Amino acid sequence: MGNELRKEERFQEEGLGDELDGEEILEELTDYDYDDAYGLDSIDDLLKLDFLSIDEVEVDKFHFGTLPIAFEFYNRFVKESRKKEPKTETRTECGAQFQVKFVGVTGRWHVTRFSNVHNHELLEGRLSRLLPGHRSMSKAEIALINNMRKSKISTSQVYALLASQSGGFDKLNYGVRDMSNQIAKVRREIPENVGRALNFWRRWLQRINLYTIKSFGGWIEGVNHHNQTVVFAACIVIDETDETYIWVLQQFLETMNGRAPSSVFPGAHHRLCAWHLLRNATTNMCSLRFTSKFKDCMLGDYEIPLFRSKWQTLVEEFGVEKKEWLNEIYEKCRSWTTCYI
Repeated sequence: MGNELRKEERFQEEGLGDELDGEEILEELTDYDYDDAYGLDSIDDLLKLDFLSIDEVEVDKFHFGTLPIAFEFYNRFVKESRKKEPKTETRTECGAQFQVKFVGVTGRWHVTRFSNVHNHELLEGRLSRLLPGHRSMSKAEIALINNMRKSKISTSQVYALLASQSGGFDKLNYGVRDMSNQIAKVRREIPENVGRALNFWRRWLQRINLYTIKSFGGWIEGVNHHNQTVVFAACIVIDETDETYIWVLQQFLETMNGRAPSSVFPGAHHRLCAWHLLRNATTNMCSLRFTSKFKDCMLGDYEIPLFRSKWQTLVEEFGVEKKEWLNEIYEKCRSWTTCYI
């Protein structure tokens, strides 16, 4: 790292006006000659490579004809470098077996075949407790572990205490990792009373959302009588293709009992966002007093003739008859005024 910094400093000292040959720069920044570099000009050259034999040093010696080839090379190199060597085969084709059969007449299990001939060394009896089939914790031990963990006792201390009560670590049928897994399992479980509370709120939210959809005609989002935003649905998708977007809209449409936005079905009423309208009014008119009166016209519960009268009064009061933004907004009044909604 230090050598590279010194090389870069030397290049800076030589100045921007000095011309350096590209091969000389490459040789300075790497530990190999430019002639030793490997050129990849096509996908065919890429397919001939054995990525498992390329180490971190060799990977710097490649140069590429195009950017897509470089991207594909490093993408494959990362995938192959994460692969691990296969584990050593430990099976020995041992012939030992124990078979039983249930006899319905007697209602008992009968041994039909038994062979204790092994072709490998057997595990010591004192270590048999560590076999997966033998590792287990009793309900009393699990309850004791949970109580001690609630008292902020560490996992290693809990394990040492249980070993002391059992007469030694070799008397326990499980290890520290088994205990940690059990603690994590309990932590993930939702208590019964908490689960009931979550289900109650989930059902309540579903009823509220369906009610607001029927009342205010919204679909994915909208506002209620208190000018508060109501979000009815959301979705996380894996990509942004047309097929995925169409599928999402179809699912929303089915969930919302056929209520659809105007961009899909003209029968739905399209509205403009009140918050954005107020922000744009402040930006374009540069008057908080105008914004306040504009808000009154927008959200006031007026009949259509009264709304038009108030709008005319507002325009004349501020002398904004020729304001382009205001005229465009008035043409869209059916999408934002309460009297038309």
